[in-house]
Amino acid sequence: MFNDYLEVYGSCDLEKPLIPSRSRLYHLEPIGIGTPYVESLTSYITRLSEAHSVTSSSLFSQIIGYESKQTFIKNCSSRNIGTLFKRSRFVNGHGKIVQDIYQSLKKLTLQQNLDYLTVFRYSKVLSTRKLFKQNKSWCPACYEQWRLSNHTIYEPLLWTLEDVEICPHHYQPLQNSCPYCNQSSTWLSTKSRVGYCCKCDRWVGGFSQVNRNYEETELAMFIWIAQTLGKLISFISRESHLIEKANISKALNLIIHNTYKDNIAAFSRAFGLPKNTVWMWCKGKSIPELRILTRICYCLDISLLDFIGFKTKAFESL
Repeated sequence: MFNDYLEVYGSCDLEKPLIPSRSRLYHLEPIGIGTPYVESLTSYITRLSEAHSVTSSSLFSQIIGYESKQTFIKNCSSRNIGTLFKRSRFVNGHGKIVQDIYQSLKKLTLQQNLDYLTVFRYSKVLSTRKLFKQNKSWCPACYEQWRLSNHTIYEPLLWTLEDVEICPHHYQPLQNSCPYCNQSSTWLSTKSRVGYCCKCDRWVGGFSQVNRNYEETELAMFIWIAQTLGKLISFISRESHLIEKANISKALNLIIHNTYKDNIAAFSRAFGLPKNTVWMWCKGKSIPELRILTRICYCLDISLLDFIGFKTKAFESL
């Protein structure tokens, strides 16, 4: 009779659950990966320091330095930090120190796609000479639009490029000095805050101090440059391997063959370039600056992405 009152329950799983790894820093999600407005690595570092309520210098000296393999970063002092921040535009580029920074951040945040916030995958085809702006630039209209829509404020990688002078969304010049104190800022500083001046700590969105009247052809060129560089940036996250250096020399040789009948001197004169320099590019011994590549592509109506990727169909109409 006693057994009639017993209730049989399902078995319990006594296996320990799999607990995913925990990050030392917040698992902060980068913004805009796969789009022309992907976030820059300097912006990510600034947002990461803000999320932990510490300064960017503290983040480097007390946290990133411990994970770093580079002596320069591992032994971060006020002197090293100052030197790094003065040259912080290169943090968005490529090189051993840059790779070490985002590899350290990958371990600390467990975010595995931080290299997409730099131009690392174009390291073989983009010269660092005149690639990045020394100081911050931004679109006040973008900042204000994001603030009003409760969108996270950040600094796109596109804004860091030297050739980008205009916002491809609002068609207005990018600002490069605070409208209140009229001072400029490096991409990283001790008091960095995205959307705020690091000198007077005031909001820099909303209105532009720069009022420039572009000629129609000039405006069209600046818009084309910003849009084509945006496409180049958005392609980074879709490309699994590094773009080969040989693509530049192949593309230049094909252009000179199709349009100037293999006459390097004629091509050099047309673009106002030294003949020996162009010859070095064609032989693959050096690579041109990005501003020269964009100028060539704009004049010949070729996509910069097709040029760097050496898509031969793009050259058939030349």
